Amino acid sequence: MEIPMKTSRYISTSATLLLLALGATTARADTGYAYALIIDNGSPSSPQVSAGNTLNPFTGGPVTVTRTSTGYYYVTFPNSGIGTVWEFEAAAWGATGGYCNVLTTDSGSLENLVTVQCYNSSGAGANSSFTVLAVSNQNDKNIAFAWADQATATSVYTANPTWS
Repeated sequence: MEIPMKTSRYISTSATLLLLALGATTARADTGYAYALIIDNGSPSSPQVSAGNTLNPFTGGPVTVTRTSTGYYYVTFPNSGIGTVWEFEAAAWGATGGYCNVLTTDSGSLENLVTVQCYNSSGAGANSSFTVLAVSNQNDKNIAFAWADQATATSVYTANPTWS
């Protein structure tokens, strides 16, 4: 299916708005999505999970985050039911001007580990607040996303299925 794609420097804002819109609804365990807002002010202390902007489906336990080095994070969704039919997205949050992406996922473990790397606008690793969203392709909300990776395209193109 071809989807008209327009790229924008506001893509992370859109992902954040999606996350906040999801957080404003009553969460149910069978919805097929999980999310977390991670707050990192860059201090030596660990980043924090925003409890009011986090959902771990199936009440698997509290979402946790660990910064292992500058801009490099492990986010866990313990016993969440996240599996192989899930896709992941990360976006910088706030006015940092940087960006974040998901490097790896381990949805086969009980911890359901998501590894996120954040960068500053120059491309160097940087501590940042961010959102992480996991969506099942079997969710009951018809939630979907695609990576618009052809910024100079002059017509409709098919989004890369690896990131959609």
